[in-house]
Amino acid sequence: MQCKQFYKEFSRLSSYLRSPALLLARLAVAYGFYEPAMMKWSDMGAVAKWFGTIGIPFPKNCIRDNNL
Repeated sequence: MQCKQFYKEFSRLSSYLRSPALLLARLAVAYGFYEPAMMKWSDMGAVAKWFGTIGIPFPKNCIRDNNL
């Protein structure tokens, strides 16, 4: 009987950790996407050239930068 009470109490207490654990997982994934995105934003001309090499038509027309 004591094992059953321990399990119920453990289940109740661990349910409070679900939300922070999910938040940490989401932040880790977001950071994983943030770094490559910032590298692409910092050198948009290189990204346009790369798109051109893989066959995306008119890559420079998709970028609003007159310096390209």
